[in-house]
Amino acid sequence: MQNFLSSLRQFWLSPNRRIVEPLKLALAIAIIYAIAFYMGWGKPYWATVSAVSVNLVSTGLTLHRGLIRVLGTAVGGFAGLALIGIFPQERWAYLAAASVVLFFCGYLATGKKEPYFWLIVLITFIVVIAVVQNKDYTDSGAAFSVVMLRVTQTWLGSLVTILIMVYVFPYRSVDEFEDLARARWVNQRQLYNAYRGMLFGEEAAEDTKHLRMEDLPLLHFCHFKLHGAELDTFEMLEIGHDWHVYLDSTAAQYEALESLRQSLIEVRDLKLTQYLPNLEDLCTELDRRFEQTERMLAKKAPTEIPQHLAVELDDTATRALPHYQEAAVRLIKAQLEKLEEVSLELYDCIAKIRKFERPAGAHDDHHGHGAKKKGFGLDPFQT
Repeated sequence: MQNFLSSLRQFWLSPNRRIVEPLKLALAIAIIYAIAFYMGWGKPYWATVSAVSVNLVSTGLTLHRGLIRVLGTAVGGFAGLALIGIFPQERWAYLAAASVVLFFCGYLATGKKEPYFWLIVLITFIVVIAVVQNKDYTDSGAAFSVVMLRVTQTWLGSLVTILIMVYVFPYRSVDEFEDLARARWVNQRQLYNAYRGMLFGEEAAEDTKHLRMEDLPLLHFCHFKLHGAELDTFEMLEIGHDWHVYLDSTAAQYEALESLRQSLIEVRDLKLTQYLPNLEDLCTELDRRFEQTERMLAKKAPTEIPQHLAVELDDTATRALPHYQEAAVRLIKAQLEKLEEVSLELYDCIAKIRKFERPAGAHDDHHGHGAKKKGFGLDPFQT
């Protein structure tokens, strides 16, 4: 009986999201119209637009978007009322001031800091302007009614959607984010494997164009899902900064891999092991790091601890090369050093996130690249 109840509970808690999410939205819209009709409120479609706009599947993202929409509607509406109060009988002065506000909101709506908030402020402000322009005089009463109705309807649509998302088959994006993070790591590991042979004079193992094209969209999607995961659970909020550092480091690793690929194309005829004596040992060490980092991303304990390995250069043999090839070899050495550094940072970062201890002296004590200190900033996750 207990097994049956457990299976039944698992069935109801893990439904098909493509079926459940539209049903949840439909339920929210039905409740919104029922409340609006019962209360005798006009224009309930404003509430349904809000419900559709804030529905982002993830519980945390929906809550965040709902609060932003309500706040933006209130700010935009009351900003419009404030201009009416300042310029009650001066139509041209009112339009000039409104143009400044529209420019300011439009400029911020294209920025990176809460663009959705400023977009809602802009839209609501335009609605208030439209109410004023439909009158032969500045009707502050009509504008106030519109603002209050729009704020009420936005609040209704957002609140109902948030409650539905929280209590009806809630969905949290933590697992989805970690799946994306693992997929992106596999993508970069395939790129490394393809370039590894090029270090020893081989052709690329496969066409890497599709892998390179997937990396940047995966990075953006990882950041988006991470934002939702931070809002979904306090556990992810606590380690969210470390995950941001990890994603930024993967971007640096991708740049190092791409720079290395472009340099290797220019020295196909050179046997790099003659100029970089420990190249094979370095590649073996990098193989180990990619493997162990992938294990930790899958929540498995590492079986080996990577160590810092300096890239050696045979300076005498390198100086004997033509100037162009000498410069290329030295550039490849610098790129391998960068890849060695960032791959070790990534190992340390994911070990910290997964709470797998690193022995003293493995990285920070002798590699010289400890965790970056946090600077001052209003947003702790962007410093």
